Amino acid sequence: MTPVAITNPNVYTVPDIDSDSDSGDYYRPHNRAKVYRSEEQEKNLIKLGCYYDPLKEYKRTYILQNLKCFDQQYDDKLQQHQLNVQKERENYLETLRKKKEEEKKIYDSLLTEVSNLTLDEEKLNKEFQDELKKQRKAVEEAIAYDRKRTETETAEARSKAEKEQKELEAKERKEKEIKKLKEMQDSDASLSGLEYFKKYYAKIEQYRDTFKPKLQDAAFSKAWFKRKSGIRRTISQLTSNHEFIFTKYKDIYALLMSIKQESNDAYEITLNYLAKEILGQVAQDVANKPYCAYIYARFTYMICSSIPEFTDYLLGRLYKRCPYVVPQFYDGDPNISDKELRAKLRYTYSDKKEKILETFLIHGERNRGFIMFYVGLCQTIPDPGHPPNPFAIKDAWLYLVRLLNMSLRAITPFLVIAVLDIAGKRLLESYPNQMPKIFRMLRNTVLPMMIADVHSDAKSAVQQIDIFLSAYFEKGIAQVVSETPPESTNIVKKASNSF
Repeated sequence: MTPVAITNPNVYTVPDIDSDSDSGDYYRPHNRAKVYRSEEQEKNLIKLGCYYDPLKEYKRTYILQNLKCFDQQYDDKLQQHQLNVQKERENYLETLRKKKEEEKKIYDSLLTEVSNLTLDEEKLNKEFQDELKKQRKAVEEAIAYDRKRTETETAEARSKAEKEQKELEAKERKEKEIKKLKEMQDSDASLSGLEYFKKYYAKIEQYRDTFKPKLQDAAFSKAWFKRKSGIRRTISQLTSNHEFIFTKYKDIYALLMSIKQESNDAYEITLNYLAKEILGQVAQDVANKPYCAYIYARFTYMICSSIPEFTDYLLGRLYKRCPYVVPQFYDGDPNISDKELRAKLRYTYSDKKEKILETFLIHGERNRGFIMFYVGLCQTIPDPGHPPNPFAIKDAWLYLVRLLNMSLRAITPFLVIAVLDIAGKRLLESYPNQMPKIFRMLRNTVLPMMIADVHSDAKSAVQQIDIFLSAYFEKGIAQVVSETPPESTNIVKKASNSF
């Protein structure tokens, strides 16, 4: 066994618990002599965890326990050391303080910068928000503008399409009207006018089949002849005095109602007879005395107003006597003979025995009288307390339009001047925008055509049209036939003939 060498000069003994000795004595080294340890020993102590501080050991062994051995010089050095330590401590603290102050300054500076950055950020944020709003507003305005532009373009495109559609429709309508007008001009009758009068002519056919055979009964015929005898005389006594016309109307109305109570067949026959008598007076008087058209029209409209079924007989008989009231010319068939055409146009005999037909001039003047009577019915304005007029100025307008929409015939000037002489003023009052156009068309288009291809017997009618239009365009008025006869005491003569 290898012996262990003791390197620690201090020898420690286990204290005796029964000993009165101070426990510190056992930790006091036996050899108080100054101990020097080698560097190797110091390292070993450090390795063993027994760090040795020479200064502390010195104080414990020599200064604190033996005050007599206090070394003044050492104490000075110690104090100086403490002062140095204190000074170093203060320097360190000062350095630390300055460092903290520097750090504080840096912190404050950073804080200021941060605050400035915060303010700048708020400002920038506000500016950003403002810019964002501005941009958003610009985008919204751009979208709104684009939408509005799109809507505008769409509306314009729709409007353009609608306009083109309307123009196309107008063009097609115009083409149809032109085609219809051409057809009407090429036609020998106004289709609408023909349909209008045919429904009234049906009443004449019904009379022929149903009521006319009743006159074959001698007793019936004799009784009826007695009752109707006053009708022709009443019509022949009519004057231009409105109250006198109204009195005669009441007489005829009372007679008709009395006959109706006795016999409906006699009543129907009387209505037909009354229509024939009125038209007979028109044929005889109006051509020579145009103002008579007003007299017979005023008397007739009152009867039509109070007895509607009389209108069927009147217009049916008028169409039969004057086909131009449609107007209808019957010249559409190239195979029809001149004799057949004259028969359809209701030419009458100027000499029945010799079978000589009336001339074109007489025929034209007579039918002119019928048209003056017809448009006289349409333009008559009832007096206060008198029956309302079932006819309207619109009917005269339609007739003139139908007439002008057809090709010119030799009879056309007679028919046109008939309308202008009686209803021209009322038409101008009722159609202030359209009638001037009609007058202008007549002067610029129709009249030159009439002059260029006028029938020798129609020159007077063409001149009268020219006079009427010249007066209108020079004075702005429509000069129509006066309702007052040349002599105020003049009374319409009795008709010498009846149809």
